[in-house]
Amino acid sequence: MRSLLLSLCCCLAAGAQNPGYIGAQAAEQPQQPPGSLSGSVVDAVTGEPVRGASVQLLHYGRGGMSNLKVDGAGQFSAADLQPGQYAVQVNHQAYPGPLGVTPAAVMVQVESGKATTGVVIKLPPGGTISGRILSDDGEPLMNCTLSLTTVPLGGLPVRQGGFGQTNDEGEFRIASIAPDRYLLWTRCGEALPVERLLDRTGPEGLDPGAGWRPSFYPDSPTRSGATSIAVVSGANIELELSMKATPVTTVRGVVVTPAGAAAPEVYRVLLEPEDTATGRNLSLEHSVQGKSGRFRITMVPPGTYRVRAIPLGQRSQPAWYGSRTITVGTTPPPPIRLQMEPAIRISGRVEDPRTEEGATARPAPRMRIGSFADLPAPESPKGSISFTEIDTRQQSQEIRNAQVKAADGTFEVEGLTPGRWRVEYRSFRGPAWIESMQYGEAPNDGQSIEVAQGGASPLLIQLGGKSAELRYELKGAGVASKTTWAIQAIRADGPATMGVNVIGSIVRGQPMLGQPLAPGRYYIFAVEAMLGGSLVNDRVNQLLLRELKVVEVAAGREQTIEVPCFTQEEIRQKIAAFLADDVR
Repeated sequence: MRSLLLSLCCCLAAGAQNPGYIGAQAAEQPQQPPGSLSGSVVDAVTGEPVRGASVQLLHYGRGGMSNLKVDGAGQFSAADLQPGQYAVQVNHQAYPGPLGVTPAAVMVQVESGKATTGVVIKLPPGGTISGRILSDDGEPLMNCTLSLTTVPLGGLPVRQGGFGQTNDEGEFRIASIAPDRYLLWTRCGEALPVERLLDRTGPEGLDPGAGWRPSFYPDSPTRSGATSIAVVSGANIELELSMKATPVTTVRGVVVTPAGAAAPEVYRVLLEPEDTATGRNLSLEHSVQGKSGRFRITMVPPGTYRVRAIPLGQRSQPAWYGSRTITVGTTPPPPIRLQMEPAIRISGRVEDPRTEEGATARPAPRMRIGSFADLPAPESPKGSISFTEIDTRQQSQEIRNAQVKAADGTFEVEGLTPGRWRVEYRSFRGPAWIESMQYGEAPNDGQSIEVAQGGASPLLIQLGGKSAELRYELKGAGVASKTTWAIQAIRADGPATMGVNVIGSIVRGQPMLGQPLAPGRYYIFAVEAMLGGSLVNDRVNQLLLRELKVVEVAAGREQTIEVPCFTQEEIRQKIAAFLADDVR
């Protein structure tokens, strides 16, 4: 994965090669009197000034970035600027881009000894969802929570789009929503009165027997029956939701720490619905204080749940975990015993035939510490390995990382839990990738391993480093121009790739600047590069992938790859079409 900053760097590098590229500067220019720049940031819909915006100014062609202050009237200014082209990048948390992409910079020319004034940056606002939540007999419900999650695309984990809560009139409003398609989920925590003639009240009070059924808009207990909502810039969507009564029960249990292990002071016990695939925000939870380990979760509707215990105060890679699946009906289930297990540690070795056969030893680097004599410096690691949990139920993927020792290629990773994990290697010493893996008795298929409790085996990773010799032919309506194209390569196998994976940039008629590809199956395409922002992220990429064919890249083979190109305007049209479609 690479940040969008890499895309920017690629664009600038290509610009330096191409004399026709906007912002190219002569190698040496005499000093000229400075100029100045001033302007304002306004709402693209209302025209009102935007306060609190972040404005960055980049001298295009020479580098150097500065932050400008925006006053209460949305005005900004900068003096003593060297003549040339500048990119003005503006961001504001209340003005998110469509599908979460960052806005493009505005190009401005500053002339020697002159004031460039009247620059107006228009920010498209987010959308809004508002309305009321009523009971099944028309009464307003207060303290109901609402959660927006993005419609799943290509197996990507869903993203949080916003939260809301009703007031005493049952009214809610979720503002500054990035234009996208969303699922709206609602939960009202009010316990409904039920007849309990013979119940005895204990120290924890009565267990609620009925409540309001958690629902996806418009009226579905599961995601499969939900209707997506298209949020567009500057528009408000008015909704009225009606909640239905449902039986609820209480789930009790105890978290049991392994014998001889010190019990954490606090656990989080999570009850995650198995049939929603919409993330942890839909879970019920209870914080267990003290060492008793006892928990009680009320207002649980019927369904199948994954129960997890997370000790708080541990490192990001936990030493313990607890997890099991339960089915809840209309009567309380027996108390749950949730046994904590030690998190799984895997050790292994990375073998690189290119360096381990006939390689000559390099002299150890040295460093000076204060007045001491030169000492051997610690050798930097050979690379790093990431383990990513493959679990579509989660809103965010669990990731564990380990560094590979330079001396012998060994590594250790902690905090794994049973399940399937994708393994990726990043070399710090030039191109390299996983050619094969062995975990357990048999070689592993693909780039993932199945981790089981009590069955951790050494993981042997064999690297390859002979990249394919690739030539790229740009295809598309806009490729005849001197536009710089940022080329992406998204793996077609395994779980959906998160983020933007730019492998280089290219201008028609010039050599590509970029990095080699590991052998494998890819979607390879190019987007029109833009300074200071991007029209793509992982969600936009998934829209583009629908139109692409998979390309097989083989090690050591010469290949010519036709690269479909998407202009900025084409991408905007595809985003608009996605928002307009009636997607379920």
